[in-house]
Amino acid sequence: MIPGLLVYILLSLIVAYFGRERKFGFWAYLILAFIFTPLISLLFVLASDKRAPAVEVEAEASSTA
Repeated sequence: MIPGLLVYILLSLIVAYFGRERKFGFWAYLILAFIFTPLISLLFVLASDKRAPAVEVEAEASSTA
């Protein structure tokens, strides 16, 4: 039972790591992996958009102001 739980936590952390550059970030995908399964969370990560770099967001905000 303990090894299975450790594998589940490790897989959830791996999915969250892949989601760190995505729209919702590391913590949201980690919670999603715990609630559902790491496999379903991985599908969410793959389907989500990448986060826009902060430099582009600041440039767009200053150009429209």
